Amino acid sequence: MKLAEALAERADLQKRLQQVTHRAQAAARYQEGSQPPEDVNELLAEGVRLADDIQSLVVRINATNSDTTIRLPKDWGSGRHAAQAEVTITAAIAIRDCLNMQRKLVTEVTEAAAGTRGIFGYRRTRTELVDQSDLNVAERRAEIDRYAKHHRELDVLIQQANWNTDLL
Repeated sequence: MKLAEALAERADLQKRLQQVTHRAQAAARYQEGSQPPEDVNELLAEGVRLADDIQSLVVRINATNSDTTIRLPKDWGSGRHAAQAEVTITAAIAIRDCLNMQRKLVTEVTEAAAGTRGIFGYRRTRTELVDQSDLNVAERRAEIDRYAKHHRELDVLIQQANWNTDLL
């Protein structure tokens, strides 16, 4: 089984567990004199089995992610990740998440500086003070584009590794 298939199976198992949980909750109480829609004990047992299956699969996925390396793009410039030629999939996922957080931070601050979010807003009368910012919006928008590009590139590399790597 490929890593990507295991990830899809994990998602399916998680969805099934959620459905079984909702069904068990619905069957947990019923009116006197009527029959429950399903046997809550059987649903609970099925939920426990699904959770065990998820645990087993997650252990194998995590082991595979920790054992498999991918090569980062060479054109990432002088950033923190440029010096790392190869990283594990686990590290790549963490780097991708960090790039997303950094992009979001810089985007929100840049939008505030540019006045696009209404934080600084516009003057309503001539006597109001004009808001200003020391942030170079154009440079920050280029930085945002770099974060987004690196995130996309890394996501593609992770997806490729997922489809090319056999699950341990």
